[in-house]
Amino acid sequence: MHFGQASARGGLIIDKLVGVAVENIGIERLTRVVSQLSTQSCRATTAVVEEIDSHNDVAAVYLKRDRKWAKATYGVNDWIRAAWIYKSLNRFAKTIRHFRPGC
Repeated sequence: MHFGQASARGGLIIDKLVGVAVENIGIERLTRVVSQLSTQSCRATTAVVEEIDSHNDVAAVYLKRDRKWAKATYGVNDWIRAAWIYKSLNRFAKTIRHFRPGC
């Protein structure tokens, strides 16, 4: 789980998605053994998982980084054109606005 999170740190949305997939491998393995843990081990494991989770960036950070990368990669004119097309054709704009409250 820690590796998945660390691999996405400072990256783009695609990096975060890969990191989430790696984290889920750890979560799946943990759920297999959780019933076998003692109370003390369970508490220690919970503390470690909470510590790992506390370092997750919010979605707005990744979205901001993606926009900055797109502007630098494609230039402002192409980025504005792509953003205009995306917003005018996007059927899920309301959902996305709820997803990124900090933007």
